[in-house]
Amino acid sequence: MFQEYKPLKPRHAYGPQGHRGMSLLIFADTPVGYHDACRLEKLFIGSRRAREDWHRPSKLLFRPGGNRILYGYMAVKEDLDIFNRHSKGKTMVKYEVKSLQEVVIEPMQRMDLKQVQSLESKVEREKEASKTFQNSLHTVSKNLQLREQELQIIRQRGEEQLTRNKQQQADLEEFYQQQSAQLADEVSKKEAELAKMRAEFDKSHLYRCQQLEAHRAKVPNDQEQQAIMDQEIAKTTEKVEGSLLNAQDFEQKLREMEQKQHEERIEFQKQQHESALAFEQKLTAERADFLEKFKQQLRH
Repeated sequence: MFQEYKPLKPRHAYGPQGHRGMSLLIFADTPVGYHDACRLEKLFIGSRRAREDWHRPSKLLFRPGGNRILYGYMAVKEDLDIFNRHSKGKTMVKYEVKSLQEVVIEPMQRMDLKQVQSLESKVEREKEASKTFQNSLHTVSKNLQLREQELQIIRQRGEEQLTRNKQQQADLEEFYQQQSAQLADEVSKKEAELAKMRAEFDKSHLYRCQQLEAHRAKVPNDQEQQAIMDQEIAKTTEKVEGSLLNAQDFEQKLREMEQKQHEERIEFQKQQHESALAFEQKLTAERADFLEKFKQQLRH
């Protein structure tokens, strides 16, 4: 993974539970080895994945898709001691602490001119490569910021569209409720009008019977006249009784119709709910499939 920095070998911390999440890259104890290690450390610093970034509480450990984020920095004695505490047997590292003067500065002073020039040329090339990398990193970072801003705009528009959709559904539901209430109100008015007509009919005919009874009482003992009055009273009474019978039949049939309509309404609502549930399950499956496909894209 880091072959261009020419490490001698890697070492990994293994304990009873397997890999401990720490690895060590060992470089040559020469000025060139030290320089290669410094180059690698600068890579992590430029990527904000160095020592300070590792100890930041808000650090990220995983990339989108689940891959781990690798952090790295130049090890000091305390880091090696921690590495060995989490290692067992052959994985432990034996080391000797030497000064920078002894490992880097003094050997450089003993180099001949050609070796120094070769090292300086290598450093310059690496500086130029680092500068190019930093420029590319800046461009990538800027592009990521622009993409993030675009995503934020898309998310905001999506939330606004979702709010409009919910309001549209609420308005539609309110419209249907108003229409249903209007239909129920019209039926109630017709029922009230019919009840009023029946009450007025019964009242008028009962009043007519009372008038005839009173008038009959005042008629002289004229059998022919009284027979006529009795016939009229009988007709009026028959109408009132017929009205009462019609009213009873009306109420019975009304109750039967209401029960039938109630059962039909329950069945209709059941079908509606089942259809709505099936529709929501379809939408949920489509959304889950879309999210899974996008998740797979992020992993690759």
